[in-house]
Amino acid sequence: GAVNITPASGSAIVLDGTINVDAGVVTGATSVTSAAFVASTSLDVTGSTGIILQNDETITNSTDGTVLVTALTTTLSGDLTVTGDDLTMGTNTSGAALIGDGTNFNPVVISGDISIGATGAAAIGSGVIVNADVSSSAAIADSKLATISTADKVSGAAVQVDGATDGTSITLADADKFIVDDGGTTKYITASQLNTYTSAGLAADDISTGNAAVTISTSSGAVTLDSPADVVLDADGADVKIKDGGTLIGTFTNSSSDFVITSNVSDKDMIFKGNDGGTTITALTLDMSNGGAASFNDDLTVSRDLHVAGNDIVFGNGETISNATDGTIAITGAATVSSTLTASANLAVKNGSTS
Repeated sequence: GAVNITPASGSAIVLDGTINVDAGVVTGATSVTSAAFVASTSLDVTGSTGIILQNDETITNSTDGTVLVTALTTTLSGDLTVTGDDLTMGTNTSGAALIGDGTNFNPVVISGDISIGATGAAAIGSGVIVNADVSSSAAIADSKLATISTADKVSGAAVQVDGATDGTSITLADADKFIVDDGGTTKYITASQLNTYTSAGLAADDISTGNAAVTISTSSGAVTLDSPADVVLDADGADVKIKDGGTLIGTFTNSSSDFVITSNVSDKDMIFKGNDGGTTITALTLDMSNGGAASFNDDLTVSRDLHVAGNDIVFGNGETISNATDGTIAITGAATVSSTLTASANLAVKNGSTS
């Protein structure tokens, strides 16, 4: 059975003159051979060789507080809690991580598409993530997107301008830009380039019907309508109007299918001119300040009857042929008859005799 030795108060137990047991502290022994050595409170080891185990494994400490376990394998049956910031291993390669291989955890340097630096910063290799890797439900904030500067990487169908600032109040400048598709390549042109292109002339075909008045104007030069066939003016309002500086000069009007030509400025004549052998001549003038009196530049040829609604025919030297209300015709001036003169009524000759 067990042998209990209880020393007197303040005394120690000395065994074999070398082992001293005082208040539970054993000193002086070089070795203790026992099937089990149990310390009910704590085990203080003050020697520099530490604790030497059966197969010469040791547990020692240094003056800096480091505890060193020398063993090929150290097994813990419970958890290992490290309250400090570092876990130091023999293999300490920058960027390595502890990776389980099914049996052990080993320090492995991350390689392949993902890298981890010594500060813990992870990086994904370029060209690694493809469209299939991105979830359709992924909500990527606009602020996380970098500027896309690679050509032809944004489809025109993806450009949505409805949310842009309304530009109705701006004035286009020559340097303003427009996006165009140049043979499959997205480029921009300036407003001045667009103006040069349109000013050079557009190949016009049919211009579709609009819903408001249309004005074609230019700040200088002429506006030319040049057609290899006819030029057709079709005005459902019945009038084709000619203006000069905003003033209405003349009008062509359809009045119940009558073609009416009007000089619109008060008392201004309607003048018909032509080219006579290279010389510009006035063929006919209609005097609007005199009730539309017609003045012909040369002969008037009448292929049928000439009806005079007035009473007089006045000649250049003042001679007249006049009729009175009683049917009498009077000729003022000398009259020469080159053939037979037949009178169906009385013929009165002044300064002569009646026959």
